[in-house]
Amino acid sequence: MRVTIQTIKMIQRQVPRLIPFTLAYSVFLAVQPFIVVQFMGLIVNELYDRKEMREIILTAGVLALTAFLLDLAVTLLANKIDICTVELTYKQDLTFAKSAMDMEYSKLESSEVQVLLENIRQSRFQRGDSWAKQADIIKKLCTSVLTIIAAAVQILKIVFDAVNNTQVHVAYMPLIILFLAGILVWVSILSAKNGMRHGKNIFSRFGEVAPINRIFGFYRQEIFPNYRYGKDIRIYEEQELINHEFDESKNAVRDFMEKLGDEEAVFRVKNTILTSFLLLVTYVFVGTLAYYRVIDIGTVVVFVGVITKFLNGISGNIQTVTELSENKKFLQQYIDFIDYSRNPGDGDVVTGCQKEDDSQNDAGTLMRDVQNGDFEIEFHHVSYQYPNAEKWALHDISFKIKRGEHIAIVGENGSGKTTCIRLLCRLYRPTSGTIMINGLDIQKIKFSEYIHFISAIFQDFELFSIKLVQNIAASEQADVEKVDSVLGDVGMRARVKAMQNGIHTYMNYDFDGSGVELSGGEAQKIAISKALYKDSPFCIMDEPTSALDPMSEAEIYSQFNTLLSEKTLVFISHRLSSCIFCDRILVFQNGELKAEGVHDELLKKSKQYQKMWEAQAKNYK
Repeated sequence: MRVTIQTIKMIQRQVPRLIPFTLAYSVFLAVQPFIVVQFMGLIVNELYDRKEMREIILTAGVLALTAFLLDLAVTLLANKIDICTVELTYKQDLTFAKSAMDMEYSKLESSEVQVLLENIRQSRFQRGDSWAKQADIIKKLCTSVLTIIAAAVQILKIVFDAVNNTQVHVAYMPLIILFLAGILVWVSILSAKNGMRHGKNIFSRFGEVAPINRIFGFYRQEIFPNYRYGKDIRIYEEQELINHEFDESKNAVRDFMEKLGDEEAVFRVKNTILTSFLLLVTYVFVGTLAYYRVIDIGTVVVFVGVITKFLNGISGNIQTVTELSENKKFLQQYIDFIDYSRNPGDGDVVTGCQKEDDSQNDAGTLMRDVQNGDFEIEFHHVSYQYPNAEKWALHDISFKIKRGEHIAIVGENGSGKTTCIRLLCRLYRPTSGTIMINGLDIQKIKFSEYIHFISAIFQDFELFSIKLVQNIAASEQADVEKVDSVLGDVGMRARVKAMQNGIHTYMNYDFDGSGVELSGGEAQKIAISKALYKDSPFCIMDEPTSALDPMSEAEIYSQFNTLLSEKTLVFISHRLSSCIFCDRILVFQNGELKAEGVHDELLKKSKQYQKMWEAQAKNYK
């Protein structure tokens, strides 16, 4: 119930018109058949009593007009609900995307959240959108409840009228109602239990098929429509391999769906038997009343119609309650994901201080001063351990970075270099120790202010399938002259001018046929130009030139020394030749800072650095 209420509140916040439209739709849809049945009973009685044709035609005309108006109202409301449902789906996707972007990066990267995301993708692939489905279930639930209420009122009215018209002793009426109610309750309980068992089985089944469907979805959604895989598939003739793997997963999914279909059929057959039993009891009861002339022929028509709708309402109510119970388990996954982003993390949350307002004011003043003034960054006994990991990624790291310094961090894979950079970018939070800027813990600075201080280029950077100028400026609005300048700085001005639409050319072919797919080295140069465009006082580069050849890398680093001579620069590189001109080199090994100094100094005092240098130098002899 908590999940259902929470979901209704979220739907109301996202699309306020949807719930009112749903309630109005349910009222008209529930009342419509009963009005029609009443008119039909009236017409049958008029025919049976041989009323004048004019009266019969008038009644039929009123029936037709009423039915038309009700149909019109239902159709218009259904159209409004469809529009609102589409809007709900878009807003849900937007909420989901914002939650992912606002979530603390270390949480988003965690296996727990990634598994949750995969489960959400799988359930959406199999069942459709859970929020739209929830809105539809609410609509069906309201309709079935209102149908039951309207039918119950009609049934009581018919029973009372029958008793009054035939002077049946009033003591029998409670017995009649109790008899019918008892049967209805008993059958309803059986149907509900059947539905609940089926709902639990469905949820567990989706958990079983998720690994299989993940493979099926990967081929169907990633491999087949993505032209980027096309070159390898053709060169290495992988069509047969891929078709075989896809067929295996397809057959597994098909077998699963067949078993699920068999279980669904058993569930529906059981419900059909129970519903048919109720109809049998109803028809016997109504037939008996008609046989003994307790009710007239028109009332028989009304009674059968009302009872049928009542049973449909009961059946629909049981089905929707079952669906509601089943869907809430899938909705809980969405809610859990959104809750992850609401918990204190990076974002704009200030942590670790007693007086948040004062701390934020001090931090804001500090960051404004740092932009154009002097600053010093210090790692003070910093350690970091990944969740569920046994080893420390970083252990007791301490060093300082002064304004204007160019620092290189080197070490073998897994030595902790990238973890150090992510801590500095506040993508991770230290397990212990403190990272400070001018003596203030960076965790006490609003993230939205801190990131203005930093430009970063990561090895696994991403160019979005939008215009080149938007990729560089990270905005719809861009300083065109500045964009042209940074493209010249990284040696891409001529290449971009040769493109059909210049800086307004789309990256890749996803959204524009005239788009351009850059080479790995060209893409890295665009990523570097993005950092240059931001023009922050502190620049971080995590192997930004890994896709460049040695000559291009040497050219870029030579430009860095000129372009960023007055800025603070920290970068990771596997090519030690790029580190020679740095003010200081930090050598990491097994998560620890083993040595620091300039190139010549480290060749003498650091065996680790000397080993790495000699291993690379021999390749250029």
